[in-house]
Amino acid sequence: MNQNNLHRVAVIAVFLLAAYLRLGQPGIVEFKRDEANLSLLALDMAQHGEIPLLGIGSSVGLPNAPVNVYILSIPYFLSTNPQLATQFIGLLNVFAVMMLYFFLRQYCDKWIALGVTLLFAVNPWAVMFSRKIWAQNMLPPFVIATIWTGVLGFLDGKKWAKIVHFPLLAITGQIHYGAFVIVPVTLYLLWQDRRRFSRELWLGLGFAILVTLPYIIGMQQAGLLNPDALRDAIHSTEEAEDDSLTLTTEPIEAARLLITGDEIHAFAGDRFVDFLDAVPDFYGIFGLLFLAFSIIVVYLLLSKRNPIVYVSLIWFVFPVVIYMMTWTPFFIHYLIPAIPAVYMILGLGFGQLLSHSQKMRRLLYIIGGVGGFAIVTGQIIILMMLFDFVKIHNTSNGFGTPLLYLNQAKEAVKAQGNPQVLADLGEQLIVYENEPTVWAVLLYDVDNLRFTDDMTHVFSAQPTTLLTRNCNANQVVSLREDEGCYAVESVEPLDTSAYTMIDTLPFANGVVIEGYHWTENCLNLLWKTTQTAQIDYQFSVNFMNNAGQSLFNGDAISWQSQYWQPEDQIIRTFCMPNDAEIALIDVGMYYFTVDGDIQPLDLLDSMGNPAGRYITLEVSHSQ
Repeated sequence: MNQNNLHRVAVIAVFLLAAYLRLGQPGIVEFKRDEANLSLLALDMAQHGEIPLLGIGSSVGLPNAPVNVYILSIPYFLSTNPQLATQFIGLLNVFAVMMLYFFLRQYCDKWIALGVTLLFAVNPWAVMFSRKIWAQNMLPPFVIATIWTGVLGFLDGKKWAKIVHFPLLAITGQIHYGAFVIVPVTLYLLWQDRRRFSRELWLGLGFAILVTLPYIIGMQQAGLLNPDALRDAIHSTEEAEDDSLTLTTEPIEAARLLITGDEIHAFAGDRFVDFLDAVPDFYGIFGLLFLAFSIIVVYLLLSKRNPIVYVSLIWFVFPVVIYMMTWTPFFIHYLIPAIPAVYMILGLGFGQLLSHSQKMRRLLYIIGGVGGFAIVTGQIIILMMLFDFVKIHNTSNGFGTPLLYLNQAKEAVKAQGNPQVLADLGEQLIVYENEPTVWAVLLYDVDNLRFTDDMTHVFSAQPTTLLTRNCNANQVVSLREDEGCYAVESVEPLDTSAYTMIDTLPFANGVVIEGYHWTENCLNLLWKTTQTAQIDYQFSVNFMNNAGQSLFNGDAISWQSQYWQPEDQIIRTFCMPNDAEIALIDVGMYYFTVDGDIQPLDLLDSMGNPAGRYITLEVSHSQ
């Protein structure tokens, strides 16, 4: 086999390896609230044609642009299963590996380009960031494409690339705010081309404005396109409370981790010690990569530099430096845009080093080959062992419950074939709480999906499947060790034998109190809906003694209004913090107006006239 054919085979092998690490074992991926919130918008767009003008919220207080939703809607056009969407993110990152190779191939020897591309393909952090539905995880191929077109346009004089560069920059910046770190690369390229500005540049800027219009319109509709509103939104975050500006070395350490693959055991969460005990100690070998990178950076800084070297150095250095100032909390994934730059620098530096050291060429190839082989082998092994570890161990504060198990529970629910599903998982709020948000995506195809919590139990008049975490149920889907299970049950008829049943007037919202049961300092209030609701109603619950003195106010939401359906029977529990002698309980209902005022509800007589606001219940500890 000649050199060219051998190289082609090697290139394909590297690309296939990159694909396996990012797309293999598709069930061993996380799917939590952030991924689910982005998926909900993408699903609504793909399945119902609802095109958003704003994305999900961000840590800086402003909503994200909707571009990441548009991109994620592509796999959701084909399937509502988030596993396919997660693999789509992995596929984008496979493209990033391929693009890096062809980009770098223009500036160094093909074997050097392939060698550093192999390092990128197996980088543990790059791989793990490729296996999750996060907006920033979409960035690598777009970052590479943006910088590549900038180089082709402003250094190589390609007119088409000048036109394409700015729209790509606008799209990349709208995928995630963190992509702003590549703007200095564009500024440097513009400076290099400052004597050749042409209509292509202005045409590209025009297209950039066009692709930003949906976000601009969305911000305008949200009332955020004025300085005061922007300032208020930014200062509304918890992070904005501390506005002191200091320096931190966290980004430098994070950069070291991303270069070497060190501390990838962070994904093992609280079980990281067990994971480290189970795997060979490769971190020392991985450290050689950081040493080589540091030497090459110094070599490039001391050598005669060409513009592509400056591009690569700015691409890597600026993200690290800008986050050293504590203007925002720093997280390691903020450096995702800089990861490909590491391999550009390694390829360019190693290529120059070889070209200037002909006598050392064979030795450098041997050192690079042996060292690279050891690093690549170690990183593949540690990734495979990490996949196996997080699959079976409860890695709390690390890798979440693998989608594999969530999909198994989903299939068990759908196999029941009931038109309604009640998920009693301890939380009710889609978007704001983890379980409802995740299951709103997993059961997106279920028309009637509702959520309850530990203090709310619902009995529907329709056949209903109940999803719980009750591991004593007959049908359970076990999760990882010590992580519990999901259980699939049928809703049993309500047993009211222990309840004191009462005949009361309805509230103005159609709610009827049907009975109550007092036990262990808790009131179990049985009530029924007769209509749907558009606003969230609160129960006013005033615990009193025999003299009518108020001992405790147990006000709480009745049930999220979006879930109300006629003829539902609901048990809402209200508990006292102590064992005071409760004799009377006044129960009323109210809601909050848009101004935050309390608006009580009346009880209505048979003619629809107000007939009071409270129902008084008589209870005793012996009940």
